[in-house]
Amino acid sequence: MISISALIDRAHDAHEAALLSRGISTAEIEAADEADRVRLKHVRGFAKEQRVLLALAAAPLPRWIVGVRGGGSREDRIGADVVVLCDDHHPYRIQIKSSIDGARRFIEEGRRRGRTSPIGMVVVTDSLGDRQIVVRVLAALIEMRAARAAELAQRGGQR
Repeated sequence: MISISALIDRAHDAHEAALLSRGISTAEIEAADEADRVRLKHVRGFAKEQRVLLALAAAPLPRWIVGVRGGGSREDRIGADVVVLCDDHHPYRIQIKSSIDGARRFIEEGRRRGRTSPIGMVVVTDSLGDRQIVVRVLAALIEMRAARAAELAQRGGQR
């Protein structure tokens, strides 16, 4: 016999799966009450992260990208949704946001908290295709690699 709480959990899981497959609009999130709004934002964010990972897995990537994976619990604490390992053996961490406003809030919160880890930012709207997503991720990676190279060169020049 299955418990009522297990049935409720299964219903929530099925509902989240349905939301992930059809997508969640901003209007739906804004119309929800506060408790549901937080959950819907989380589900939408997870769906965007999965979309980015699928787009990267299907795309022909430059040879300097060694691997791509979703952020684990350690990366999640610093705000990294996607981790890209490059041929310089450095993991580049990327935050995926659904809107420019969300990206701004993430950056401001990081400043307030004193976040020092460099994290790339990619905004993925519903209207973007897979190719555009890959281009945005590559642009963020190129920018991050250039900043790291400049930092390493500056440190090397100070010795």
